[in-house]
Amino acid sequence: MRREPEGIADLAVKGLLAPMIPPHHGGLGWSHSQLGDWCRELGAVNTGHRAAVTVQSMAAAAVRRWGTSQVCGRILSRLADGSALAGFCLTEPAAGSDGASVQTTAQQHAGDWEVDGTKLWVTGGEWASLLMVIAKAPDGPTALLVDAMAEGVRRQPVTGTLVMRDAGLADISFDHVRVPAENLIGLPGFGFSHVANVALTNGRLTVAAGCAGMAEGCLTEATVHAGARRQGGRVLGEHQLVRRLLARAAAAACSARLLC
Repeated sequence: MRREPEGIADLAVKGLLAPMIPPHHGGLGWSHSQLGDWCRELGAVNTGHRAAVTVQSMAAAAVRRWGTSQVCGRILSRLADGSALAGFCLTEPAAGSDGASVQTTAQQHAGDWEVDGTKLWVTGGEWASLLMVIAKAPDGPTALLVDAMAEGVRRQPVTGTLVMRDAGLADISFDHVRVPAENLIGLPGFGFSHVANVALTNGRLTVAAGCAGMAEGCLTEATVHAGARRQGGRVLGEHQLVRRLLARAAAAACSARLLC
């Protein structure tokens, strides 16, 4: 069952899910610095929406770097305007970020590919329409774009998480899913070392910036609370210890932002 995202559609309409996509593909053409600032703003208020920007930008970065001109022309504009919402499928029951250990398979049949296996913790997996899957092929880990509505694709929402409850986390299984040959990204065997590496590097930037924003958001809330809450006849912010804690938190948050 595909659940449409709440609020994320508005970001997609404004081109803010994958803003680094160049203008000739319908994107905003932002720099890494601009993307980081945007994720920092999102992280301060809603890390689930930041996660949606992360995964959409990861897929866009990988397609832009390693997709053929035909794939870029067909996919990037859809990622830019949100008509395609991406999911990045790497983690498995026995494999985390180690792409060489994935057990999901991709075999060629009559020129196309067939994918079988299970992926866990797919951000946006509940609503994704396009899945970038890292699978084990005879030549090594291989990256394929899979239609999430294709026959044989099953998704199971992940519920009860402590955070990111609106990030659409889902486990996704593939049962003899046919994938057109033109949906190969990069070369067979390049799926982890090249394609996923570009995606993950982009993702680490957005996650780091989002966490810096989360720290700034927490600092803002703590400062407001310290200025309003009274204890023992005094405002909390009048206590030297509280001021010291807030000052250290401010320095740490500023350092995180500058480091990003």
